[in-house]
Amino acid sequence: MSERLFLSPPHMSGREQEYIAEVFESNYIAPLGAFVNRFEEAVCTYTGSKAAAAVINGTAGLHLALRLAGVEAGDKVLTSGFTFIGSVSPITFQGALPVFIDSDMVSWNLDPNLLEEYLKECDTPPKALIVTHLYGQCADLDAIISICQQYDVIVIEDAAESLGAVYKGHQ
Repeated sequence: MSERLFLSPPHMSGREQEYIAEVFESNYIAPLGAFVNRFEEAVCTYTGSKAAAAVINGTAGLHLALRLAGVEAGDKVLTSGFTFIGSVSPITFQGALPVFIDSDMVSWNLDPNLLEEYLKECDTPPKALIVTHLYGQCADLDAIISICQQYDVIVIEDAAESLGAVYKGHQ
């Protein structure tokens, strides 16, 4: 039997019990509290973002983004063809229709050329695009954003798997 290779094994640094005790002592287990505030501030500092909102998981974050983008039942939402179900299920939560765009051969992320081909040929323009950055590899955002701007498509990034990645000098 061969040794298992995990995609994302857990890592415990040894201070988790201390943090859990502090959270319980504060009586703020959910939904907010000092640890959530510190996490949001750390994300802003790390990424250079103006704001961050912690949610239960990436799927919930994408669902929130789709709602803020005004995606409704019957809308088309483009998404990467090679992704995790958590990038697709928020589309169906909104009653929208996922349309998959295949990956490029270099980064395994959404192919800008195929995106442009689809947008040139589609009858009903999509409301949004969820572009997923897989395995720490960034999609070609410059091309993707430029194409989507031409067709008035809102771009939502799923960067859950690439928090440490850098695209042209930016997190």
